[in-house]
This record gives sequence, C-alpha cells and structure tokens, in this order.
Amino acid sequence: MSPQGEGLAGLGGTLRQGVGLLLMAGGGMFVVMAIADLLGAGARDTETGVAVALLVLFSGVVYGGALLFRSGRRSARLAARAGAEALERRVLDFARAHDGRVTLAEVAEACDVPVTEAKALLDALTKQGVADLTMTDQGILVYRFSGFLSAAEKAKAV
Repeated sequence: MSPQGEGLAGLGGTLRQGVGLLLMAGGGMFVVMAIADLLGAGARDTETGVAVALLVLFSGVVYGGALLFRSGRRSARLAARAGAEALERRVLDFARAHDGRVTLAEVAEACDVPVTEAKALLDALTKQGVADLTMTDQGILVYRFSGFLSAAEKAKAV
C-alpha cells in the first residue's frame, strides 16, 4: 500500500470514529428522553408502547455507533502500524543501497519524513540491534546496518 493509501485508511478510521460518536451522542439523547417519558418525567405526550419502541430503536443506534467507533479506532491503529512498517522498509532499503551506512539527514531526506521521525526510527532500530551508531572523525553520527553483507562476505561465513 502506498503512503497515500495508508493515510486514507487512517482517515476512514477517523471518519468512522466521528460518525460513531455522533450516533452515540444523538441516540443517547433520545434514549434518555424515552426513559424520561416512561418514568413520567415531563409532559406525558408519548404512549408507553411508542416510548418503549423509541427506547429500543435508539438503544440500537447507540450500540451501532459504539461498534462503528470501535471499528474506526481499530482501522486507525492498523493504518498507523502499516505506515510505520512502510517507513521502516524504506529506511532499510535505503541503508541497503548505501552499503548499510546512513546518516540521520540522509534518511530524513530520502524517506521524506521530519528529522525527529527519522531519528526516532533509527534509534528504535539501534535499540533492536539492527543498527549500530558510529561517529566519523568530523563528529557526524552514522547508523551502520551490519546485516547487509556482500556476496563475498556471506561466502566467508562458516
């Protein structure tokens, strides 16, 4: 899935959450009014059978809104996870293309992400043991991905 598609999936999840909240709020208001009618609060304009039917109907609307909200949250989480995984793949592809050695600025520019996001991902990969952090003589930090070996290096493995 493209980064644009992942963003749209997240938007769909957010939209479902919003619609779900609106359904729960609107339905909840009518549930409260139906209960008030059944308990005799306010003017008794509604027949008991109609008030019960409205209570059941709008309880279903509230339940449907809750399901929609929950579905939207799940979709938004999945889209965020897919976006993070896609970014990780782009960083690893970039590192492979550059002999396993990259700088923070290179990754941020190549992957079109803010420096803070690139740094967070590179630091996470370092903590996972996928990359090591080294420094040049000029003091520039270089992330070294040792998992990318040449064919000759792989042939030497015992």
